[in-house]
Amino acid sequence: MNVLIIGSGGRESAFAHAIKKSNLLTTLFVAPGNGGTAKIAENVNLQENDFEGISNFCKQNKIELLFFHFQCIVETTKKLIGRTNKKFK
Repeated sequence: MNVLIIGSGGRESAFAHAIKKSNLLTTLFVAPGNGGTAKIAENVNLQENDFEGISNFCKQNKIELLFFHFQCIVETTKKLIGRTNKKFK
């Protein structure tokens, strides 16, 4: 199973360590990742709010599990709402 974790903090590093132990894992990617994740996974140059890039990466690498934490969703949603509000003013 190919897995992509979205984020670059200590939480993502902990998730990566836990997922790395799975016998089901084929390849583990972390985007954008950090120094700790680079030791156990392949860091990918994608930002948390790069939806098109993440989608393309998932298709190209046959990602079967996309993992991101709640705070990532909240922050990205806030940014999107802010951009949308500016476009409609």
